[in-house]
Amino acid sequence: MSDDLPSRDDPTPNNSAIDPTAEGARARAQGAPREACPYPLDSEQRHEWLEGYDGVSVSGSPLVPSAKD
Repeated sequence: MSDDLPSRDDPTPNNSAIDPTAEGARARAQGAPREACPYPLDSEQRHEWLEGYDGVSVSGSPLVPSAKD
């Protein structure tokens, strides 16, 4: 087995495998501040991370349907 591949138990897998939206949602759930976004300003990943953190897409629609839907 190669040492450069993450194990199944690795909590921080290769960054290319992480979904920025899920990462942002996880950060909020763990109590991280919004300013903790690790992606560069104006990058697509930053917008996705913030969507996950805020629970709202850039277009303004909720990422998760409300109970009324």
